Amino acid sequence: MMTKIDERKNIIVSLKANYGERNNGIEKRIQSLKITSSFNFILTIFFGLILLTSIISGLLGYEYFRWQKI
Repeated sequence: MMTKIDERKNIIVSLKANYGERNNGIEKRIQSLKITSSFNFILTIFFGLILLTSIISGLLGYEYFRWQKI
């Protein structure tokens, strides 16, 4: 006789996603994480530069990034 906990475990296992390779090596996972983190770093730098440019242009009186002009 199956207990309630075993039934719940079976439901959870059956609902797991089945996309991609199940048995990825640790090297592939590390490489994927490195690519993702470098992409996030590049996006952070890009948007940080946009923010810095808008702040500096606002202080200097340029109207490139004014809400009314956008």
